Amino acid sequence: MAGAAGGERTPSVFLAEQAGYEDLQSALTAGAEVVLVIVGGCPMLMDPSVVDGCSAIVAAWLPGSRGIGVADAHSGDVDFTGKLPHEWPAEFARIPVNVDRQPDELGQDADGTEVLHPYGFGLTYR
Repeated sequence: MAGAAGGERTPSVFLAEQAGYEDLQSALTAGAEVVLVIVGGCPMLMDPSVVDGCSAIVAAWLPGSRGIGVADAHSGDVDFTGKLPHEWPAEFARIPVNVDRQPDELGQDADGTEVLHPYGFGLTYR
């Protein structure tokens, strides 16, 4: 969330404008193994150094009262599962994302535009 006039908080799709970003950067700079959990309702635009520096990135789409499920997966009590229902954009110009575009190959959507993660990207452990 970015600060606004009068101390109000306004939505932002930039991870660098979220609370705790300086702590994340400090942990990555210190060489800590970082699992970044993003609790939100849209993809966040992330600096490549964050993507490359994190051991894992988990998109926990507005879990509401079921946030305990995120903790269960993080602690290893249950396996992570899930695939992106849309592309994860690499740049602001790609927002809003379009579910109708299917990836032709990893790293691109159907029209050949570079994306951070294509539709259907994700891990399943079994």
